[in-house]
Amino acid sequence: MEKFWPACLSRFEQELSAQQFKTWIKPLKTEITDNSVRVVAPNKFVQQWVKERFLNKIEGIAEELFSHDIQIEITTSNKKSTPPSKARTNKTPLAPSGSKGINAASLEQKNKKNLNAKRATNKQNEVPSGLNPSFNFDNYVTGRANQLARAAAIQVADNAGHAYNPLFIYGGVGLGKTHLLQAIGNHLKQQNPDAKIRYLHAERYVSDVVKAYENK
Repeated sequence: MEKFWPACLSRFEQELSAQQFKTWIKPLKTEITDNSVRVVAPNKFVQQWVKERFLNKIEGIAEELFSHDIQIEITTSNKKSTPPSKARTNKTPLAPSGSKGINAASLEQKNKKNLNAKRATNKQNEVPSGLNPSFNFDNYVTGRANQLARAAAIQVADNAGHAYNPLFIYGGVGLGKTHLLQAIGNHLKQQNPDAKIRYLHAERYVSDVVKAYENK
């Protein structure tokens, strides 16, 4: 079974273009047991694409290599897992002997007020993101000409700073470049409401940088 997925990778690398292999096959991970193979995609879009276009090929390779039936499942990874929390080192000091001690409920309420005040201040100083909330991946019209761009944008949104960094999209007017870029920003904002995201044209970016240097 250990040779199964390397055999699949070798076959797909021969039959697909380098870009197709890098986009659809290389990001896949596998979990293999004696009678089953779980192919894990980085997101639902890649999962659906692989299931529709490559599952039959994967099953065919399994039939070539094994005399018994192999169950193959195409699924997605769980990226919602919570990272282990770090141990707190700043423990609350014990109240001095003879003192009334600290009211835990009062302390918690005070901390909550301070946090809300800080969030309110950040909200007042927040620069508008420039994102149009109506631009998202769900309502993006996909065709043969933009399937690859949409898939790459989704991977960027799911793996910000790692996948396709930087991402360059080229195309004619009205083909959805702006929609995809804003969909990335809206996806990231949805995952992390406190994230600082700005959508702006290159000319505006250069202008802001120049002004920042002038006012430095």
